[in-house]
Amino acid sequence: MFKILSQPYPHNATPRKSIVLSIATGLFIASFLNYFQPFGSANWHDPSKPWILSGFGLVSTFMMLFNYFVVPRIFSISFASENWTVGKEMLYVAFNLFSIACGNVAYSAATHLTDVQVDGYVAMLIYTLVLGIFPATMIVLINYIYHLKKYALAPTNIVAPSTTQTEEELLLNLVAENEKDKIVVSAPQLLYIESSDNYCTVYFLENEVLCKTILRSSLTRLEGQIPENTHILRCHRSFIVNLSQVEKISGNAQGYRLHLINQNGQVPVARKYAYLVEQIRTGL
Repeated sequence: MFKILSQPYPHNATPRKSIVLSIATGLFIASFLNYFQPFGSANWHDPSKPWILSGFGLVSTFMMLFNYFVVPRIFSISFASENWTVGKEMLYVAFNLFSIACGNVAYSAATHLTDVQVDGYVAMLIYTLVLGIFPATMIVLINYIYHLKKYALAPTNIVAPSTTQTEEELLLNLVAENEKDKIVVSAPQLLYIESSDNYCTVYFLENEVLCKTILRSSLTRLEGQIPENTHILRCHRSFIVNLSQVEKISGNAQGYRLHLINQNGQVPVARKYAYLVEQIRTGL
């Protein structure tokens, strides 16, 4: 059990998915409370009861949106996708539930449903955890098993596609947004480009030595400066990689990873670009 907690876990939900999940959770909680009326709410006699109960769902949605969009920005290092594990995901789920419980306690006090006392706070926390912890944990484990089966791949050596004569002679002119800063590198020497916020780090070889240069630019902008007749392709929302520099591929629940020739770093492959792995394994 403890071993699985340290296993890599996919942590790359898009903003759209986070919004949909937050709204869906709020709707589920509102529907559940109105239909089953648990925790003594069936004994309430208030014409506004449906709206009051639905308010718990609205509070839950707000808290989840806060946790999805604000908390990761405050603790960006802790939320780095490459270090995300099953255990961290479960803790994050527990934190989400705890936040929802706190929000619901505040909402109960604002609507005069309960007094803000220790016993009332503990009761609300227990109610929230009982309602959410077990299905949330099962979803995490099922999602982990699904991705592990789909992407599990022992490190597999491949034959990197050879560069064409055109690529050997091609010089890439990557220009920053200010139109002044730039880097000129031959296509075969480019390893990969990594994006972070409004900056991109270009990794390349110079006299067989790993070098890097930072440019203020979006990854999409630099991608548009790379000719199409090369093996330099987008493989992730934050990465462009030179497939000619890939020597092996591995995979776990987080997805596929590209290992570069004589380099320690690994480049992730997003699910939407998984077809590249098959192309690489079949020699493009």
